[in-house]
Amino acid sequence: MIFSKDHIKKIRDGTKTQTRRLKSNYKIGRSYAVQPGRGKRAIPDMRVEILDIWQEKLSEISEEDCREEGYNSSDEYREIWTKINKKYDPDQVVYAIKFRTCR
Repeated sequence: MIFSKDHIKKIRDGTKTQTRRLKSNYKIGRSYAVQPGRGKRAIPDMRVEILDIWQEKLSEISEEDCREEGYNSSDEYREIWTKINKKYDPDQVVYAIKFRTCR
């Protein structure tokens, strides 16, 4: 799974246990290597196991889910989403993915 360097830090310290993606080919119960960018080598001994996947509109993210994304508020999460994805459409349906680190 590809994550930004900031998100990898949050995964390492346990503050990020969810991610939202526009597409998902991930499977519940499987583990995936963590990569710091597309085409970059996986981080040795860092994997995430998928615990749950569901679809929702971006506007449906709860404050608790924002904290599990590694952010303090929905405003902060929206700001980061926009930075990464270039726009924030509250009606955009995304895949919410809950995970845990496994080593």
